[in-house]
Amino acid sequence: MAGDRDLAAAVDEAVGRSQEYFLRSQHPDGYWWGELESNVCMAAEYLLLTHFLGVAEEGRWRKIANYLRSQQRPDGAWSIYH
Repeated sequence: MAGDRDLAAAVDEAVGRSQEYFLRSQHPDGYWWGELESNVCMAAEYLLLTHFLGVAEEGRWRKIANYLRSQQRPDGAWSIYH
């Protein structure tokens, strides 16, 4: 029984600390911001999605295609890890 109370108290404390952290890190407008690290797959998937949706963004597509080509390795492949 005492172990259950200790566990419950520890869980309550952890939940409280988590809530405090999220409230402290929340932007005044109500959202949270964080750096999104990715690789060329996200850019390629964006091109594919906008193509399938019929959203023509030629200028943006050109910039993304140039970025993708700039990230291509000498062997013709792309790194999919950071």
